[in-house]
Amino acid sequence: MSNKCLIYMPQKYIFNIINPKKGGKCKEVRLSDGRILSPNTVIVANGSWMRDLLPVPITPHKGQSFSLRMPPNTPPILSRVLFAQDTYIVPKADGRIVVGATVEAGTFDKHVTPAGLMHCISNALHLVPSLSTLPIEETWVGLRPTTPDKGPIL
Repeated sequence: MSNKCLIYMPQKYIFNIINPKKGGKCKEVRLSDGRILSPNTVIVANGSWMRDLLPVPITPHKGQSFSLRMPPNTPPILSRVLFAQDTYIVPKADGRIVVGATVEAGTFDKHVTPAGLMHCISNALHLVPSLSTLPIEETWVGLRPTTPDKGPIL
């Protein structure tokens, strides 16, 4: 199998790295379907789950967020991104306003909670009280991979 085929195999689950070498090199990877590949390069991009494959000090930080919806044909409430008090508010061209996010260390829990939403809602309404009448369109959770110094990994 050609190494170039990996371009056409995104999001395949690597079960393990066989014989990892010093300096971040590896000779082979085993996919979840049992196939063994010998690529020239492996890019490990599995976020908060990186420590399942490599001995790296990565922990997840849960972030709860939500979006609001502006009524149609209404002038926008915001024209720029706001960031203050652990909260960001991002107006989108399609009329959504994205609000986030909590920072909850060390959990893989993917559930939106009332406490997490209240944290974001309270901070957002403190910054922009007029958001209080907009309907909540969507809620979600993201898990950010984080290093011991609390820096994110992009």
